[in-house]
Amino acid sequence: MREMLVKQRTMLINAIHGHAAEFGVTAKGPKQVTELLRRLASEPGVPELACAMNDNKVFRIMLTQRSAMETQRAQEAASRPSRIPPRSSR
Repeated sequence: MREMLVKQRTMLINAIHGHAAEFGVTAKGPKQVTELLRRLASEPGVPELACAMNDNKVFRIMLTQRSAMETQRAQEAASRPSRIPPRSSR
């Protein structure tokens, strides 16, 4: 489940990078998406619709990231023992 969410996040980030590159705005890596979007919004030749589409993608990235974290927490909780084993008496 988490792997699928990470793949979706990567696809969305790559789409944002691709759309921004069409307008001559580039940045490297997933950590630069915020800076990329800021530069894209301030670029004079970028239509409002393109910025709105990227805002929607960012929202979807945030939801995907949140789902991935929740899934990871649930898997970690499921792998922990549900109770503390009794102490062995020696």
